[in-house]
Amino acid sequence: MTSIRTLALSSLLAIAFVGCSHTSIDVKNNTLHLQNDDQMIHAKTTLLKKDFVNLSTIYINREILTLEEGDIITYEHVSIQSPYRLYNTYNRALRLIFDAKDVEKQREANTLTYFILTLKDNSKIDLIVKTSTKKNFSMVYGKNPCLFENAMKELSAHDFSYKCVKVTTSMESAVKSKWQPKLIILDGLLEMEPKMGAH
Repeated sequence: MTSIRTLALSSLLAIAFVGCSHTSIDVKNNTLHLQNDDQMIHAKTTLLKKDFVNLSTIYINREILTLEEGDIITYEHVSIQSPYRLYNTYNRALRLIFDAKDVEKQREANTLTYFILTLKDNSKIDLIVKTSTKKNFSMVYGKNPCLFENAMKELSAHDFSYKCVKVTTSMESAVKSKWQPKLIILDGLLEMEPKMGAH
């Protein structure tokens, strides 16, 4: 039988233990879901803004969300069209996508990876991205490290978390990614997929 228990993550996150092996980040029915195998976090959200970016070979669905305690986060789902995929590592890709000075990997829970990015203005953002594929990926980011650290602890089956203080940000400053044609044309974000079965 499936057993379910609830743990506080700054009084807004819960973990449900289910019987499947899977990692994911998505938003459905005004709820942000993060899953690592049997650990699943559900965070209730309010949608502030939703938009779509089309770079011909890359499609980005973006949602700016408010968590129940008031923190603003941004969710992005990225689809890369064949015959292309991300070139090289996620560290490199995130540095280009966010025009970041530095990308530091903090913690992993299978294919969910927590990074801290330092931007050109020396501000920092916290980001969790699913890194299992170079074709389609989802990420969520914001400016409250407490929330992201707690989430990764709980996704790694560490029960300890601590109460977070709200970090005030505006909807206007919530989007930090810089999706533009330059990423493809000049920066080399993508590469051709290898041809399967070619001789």
